[in-house]
Amino acid sequence: RNLATSLVLHESIVTTAAKAKVLKPYIEKLVTIAKQDDTVTAARKLNAVFFDEEATKKMLQTFKARYADRNSGFIITRNRLPRVSDAAPQIELSFVS
Repeated sequence: RNLATSLVLHESIVTTAAKAKVLKPYIEKLVTIAKQDDTVTAARKLNAVFFDEEATKKMLQTFKARYADRNSGFIITRNRLPRVSDAAPQIELSFVS
């Protein structure tokens, strides 16, 4: 939930490959909820997930309008260099513009 909140607020994050693999479908479902549900229902569902109400507002105002004509593929992944300390594979997650 912390990563999901950070991704929505900042629109791009760098994390490990394992966390990115779990986060991508999670965010895709949340964007779909924001698009399809009634505004009040969607806000309640999103508030149950996000730790910050600004993330919910951003989902309902910005992303709902931005992805109105898209059915899926809201997140793009890019491979990054491994982390220096432990050589963990890094992936950048960002929203499609």
